[in-house]
Amino acid sequence: MFLAVVVFSALAQDASGLKLSGSADLIGSIRPTGSGFNVREAEITLSAPVDASFAAQISAAAHPELGETFFELHEAFLTATGLIPGVRGRLGQFFLPIGRLNQFHRHEWPFSTTPLVQQTFLGSEGVIDAGLEVAY
Repeated sequence: MFLAVVVFSALAQDASGLKLSGSADLIGSIRPTGSGFNVREAEITLSAPVDASFAAQISAAAHPELGETFFELHEAFLTATGLIPGVRGRLGQFFLPIGRLNQFHRHEWPFSTTPLVQQTFLGSEGVIDAGLEVAY
């Protein structure tokens, strides 16, 4: 048996700073009984500056689960970077900055299955919550 993870990503940006990116990762196997690739997750992200101090980002993903395709909002937040020097803030829904993997989307991971520690404590995709984050 051979297992492969293939990630496709594309990024487009215009002069105003609007960025649109899409990613899809495929998991494939080669077995004596049959071979093929399946989509593990597809994601689209849109980000843009709101003004000189704020930027916005929205990210949605689709993935199969128990034979059905689920579409869900992963992240939607405003980021403030220029209000107070050295201080960054986020307001909205985002992956919490805990653990080594939780800040990365699943298609960015360098392996095909969720590590046992991540699965046990943070779930198969990670912890997403809504709120305010301030960092210095």
